[in-house]
Amino acid sequence: QMVNQRLAEAEDLMLKGKKLDARQIWQSVVNLYDGNSELERQVEHAKKRIDGNVDGTWPPREASPEETSEDR
Repeated sequence: QMVNQRLAEAEDLMLKGKKLDARQIWQSVVNLYDGNSELERQVEHAKKRIDGNVDGTWPPREASPEETSEDR
């Protein structure tokens, strides 16, 4: 629960233009929880956000059936 709150906080910081603060949160999630199977989804999200290649929402929005069928 706390990790999810921190990820949401990081997204909020990004929206406010505080990229460094957001990046520090994502990096701390990776540093603390990488290898923890229970938090694998959160760690992967943080890694992707550090790389700048994922939608900025937490929890990540799920693709609707229409989106997934169009992507094929």
